[in-house]
Amino acid sequence: MGRLIVNTLPQSNSIAAFVADLEGKPALGLGPGNFKVAAAIPGADGACLTITGVFASILRGFYLLDLEPVAQAPRRKGLHVFDLIVDDGERRGQALSTVLMT
Repeated sequence: MGRLIVNTLPQSNSIAAFVADLEGKPALGLGPGNFKVAAAIPGADGACLTITGVFASILRGFYLLDLEPVAQAPRRKGLHVFDLIVDDGERRGQALSTVLMT
């Protein structure tokens, strides 16, 4: 299995993610099924978030991911820390990420 490079930039209620292969070539054609939020450590905020939308940017390899609290989780404002996992079937990567939920 190959690897992906994943870098993220936090925004309010969303993150911008850049995804590329190890040679720096942008990963194209990714969608909601390719991205997953996971808790960075057990009980961390990432377990309380879900991805509600994935939008490809006009910049190759950049994606905007909208995030919301999962239905059963209490809505908490502030900074959430989580792992963003990207899997396109043949390649996988992840990044420690943050988002400011308002």
